[in-house]
Amino acid sequence: LFFLYTGSFSLITSWFIRSYKRALFYFGLSSFFVSALIFSSALYVEYQNNRFGTGVITERQIPVYEQPATDAPLVSTAFEGYSLKVDFNHSSATPGWKYVRLENGRYGWVANDALMVF
Repeated sequence: LFFLYTGSFSLITSWFIRSYKRALFYFGLSSFFVSALIFSSALYVEYQNNRFGTGVITERQIPVYEQPATDAPLVSTAFEGYSLKVDFNHSSATPGWKYVRLENGRYGWVANDALMVF
C-alpha cells in the first residue's frame, strides 16, 4: 500500500508543481508498477498456500504408487513420520487417494487412510 499511496501522491503532486512535473509523473508510474509487482507476488504466494498442504505418514510403512491404484507400479516406500507436500488440486479428482511429493523429490499417490494432512 505504501507504493500505491506514494504513486498516487506523486501523480497528484505533478499536477500542481510544474517544475518537477515529468520527474514526479515517472516516479508515480514507477511506484504503481512496484505496487502491482508486490500485489501479484502476494496473490501467487496465496495461491501456492491454498494449493499445497503438508502431510505426515501415520502408518509404519506404506507404498507410494505411480497411479491411484494398488496394482500400479511402486515409486517409493514412505515410513511413519515422513513429511510430504500434498497437491490438493491434483488429488481432488481421485477420492481415497492423495497426490504427494516426497522429501526426496519424487511424486506419487498415497492412500488417504495412511496420511494426516495439516
